Amino acid sequence: MKRIFGSGRYANVTATVALVIALGGTSYAAIKLPANSVTSKTVKDKTLLKKDFKPGQLPAGRKGADGAAGAAGAPGPQGPAGPQGAQGPAGAGTGEGVSATSATVAYPSPGTAVNVGSLTLGAGKWSVTAKTIATNSSTTIEAHVTCDLRIGSNATADTLASGLDNGIQGTTEVVLASVGTTTAADNTAVVRCTNSSNSGNYAGTIINAVKVS
Repeated sequence: MKRIFGSGRYANVTATVALVIALGGTSYAAIKLPANSVTSKTVKDKTLLKKDFKPGQLPAGRKGADGAAGAAGAPGPQGPAGPQGAQGPAGAGTGEGVSATSATVAYPSPGTAVNVGSLTLGAGKWSVTAKTIATNSSTTIEAHVTCDLRIGSNATADTLASGLDNGIQGTTEVVLASVGTTTAADNTAVVRCTNSSNSGNYAGTIINAVKVS
């Protein structure tokens, strides 16, 4: 070694030193570490990466805060039809009905009320409808008529009025409807009308009644 460094040139010395360092580095790199020889004390903090660990080797971290709610999903398909429900209870009405048609009644003196049709009912609560046909035989005298429907002794609250105007010969219909209660002693539905002229008649009256609870 003394001979090499003592008589050699600077370039030779430098090359020799570089060769020694290179050979020493190669020898160090070729050293193989034994199993389980690397501990936490020999590993530099924050140098290991996720890829250095197998799945499940690292414990789960602390649960983070809940994220924002996502967008609503698309509606699902319609479900199957449910079973048919049970049949409801029977209605309150009895279904009992009666009707009557009255004959022609001549107009009485103007302003005089006259019964133009009647129907006998049983005791109970009834829904009654009636229609009266009124005619005027005069072409010059007006014959207005006003009618009401009475169930028992009570006049209906929804009396409808109709009349013949302009003195022209013709026919009109008076339609009435009401609900009322009758008793065994007071059980008649009556249509009563008043006319402004005696130049005509009530050609017929139809009364229909249905008993309700």
